Amino acid sequence: MKVNYENAGVHACTVLKINGRNEADNLYYEWYVGKHFINHLTKLFPCFVETYGLYKLNAGVTAKTITKKDLNEMTNVENISIGDTCKFNKQLALVCQYYEDSVTFTTYIRKVDDVYPNIYNLLYQVFFALSLIKNYYTHYDLHTNNVILYKPFSYKRYITMNYHAPSGKIVYSFKSEYICKIIDYGRNYFDTLLFKNGTRKFKNSSEILQAVVNEPKLCPNNGINKGYESLSGALHPHFKPTRRNMGADLFLMKDLYYEMGNNLPIKYPFLDNIRFSPEDCKPHKTPILTCVSDYCSNKAFMNKVRQINAQLTEKYYATWTEAAVMNIYSDGKPYTFELTGAGAA
Repeated sequence: MKVNYENAGVHACTVLKINGRNEADNLYYEWYVGKHFINHLTKLFPCFVETYGLYKLNAGVTAKTITKKDLNEMTNVENISIGDTCKFNKQLALVCQYYEDSVTFTTYIRKVDDVYPNIYNLLYQVFFALSLIKNYYTHYDLHTNNVILYKPFSYKRYITMNYHAPSGKIVYSFKSEYICKIIDYGRNYFDTLLFKNGTRKFKNSSEILQAVVNEPKLCPNNGINKGYESLSGALHPHFKPTRRNMGADLFLMKDLYYEMGNNLPIKYPFLDNIRFSPEDCKPHKTPILTCVSDYCSNKAFMNKVRQINAQLTEKYYATWTEAAVMNIYSDGKPYTFELTGAGAA
């Protein structure tokens, strides 16, 4: 549900997320990951969305029945106890950033006639960020419906996206009409050791799970029926959000492979070799991806991506006009977004 959000002078177009089922992921966890981890990354990488607030609705309110009166009566519960997140799990509501002119990756590849010029550069936006934070973050539910494509400019206007090495050198540059946004943080592994400053109620996923375990009356059976099934590791033996997994988020590519039916310029025999081992990040000379960082660092694979960029992407945007330039860095520097002639029009 789209709502207008205002807090401390900040105005934003947002979406209100409501889970009315016991088995749905607990929105407190998604709020906590977004507020205390992802929000720090939004300044560094354009592929994440901001999380704003956590609220409690009146009993019986659902996504289908909610009214303006219900919105006015909901209360901020960001200081809620873990026990109460289980007790009121069906009444929690999450407010996060919303992009008006966006589609899911799934919709894009099903409805756009020619995805080949953009497909690998869109994935690069995602995996560049994930490769840099792989020691501290795993999404664990990264598929084509959890990546949205935001189109900031109408008509034939593109963004030049420059990605930088720690030295400052541009390692890859391409044109794109879309900015990728990773969404849905309810099953993520995170560790705030990535950030050197600040004190937090919970430092990582494991501490939240332990807090759930410590509430057996309100969160019985490790909170499995109160929205913490994924966090407890009960959904999949290899997908446990209390520990990192450097290969799990390559599932996005497997999902894409499935959606496209292998009908892509670079065939994917290497995806059959994906291993969901937390530490499997050994370099490969052949285009076999076993870790999220392989997408950007595997020379054999990236050579193929660069060829497609030169042959297809440049041709696709030949008659378009540059609207903005983005610079994304790997040394902790905030990314920049600067309008050019067509963008200022």
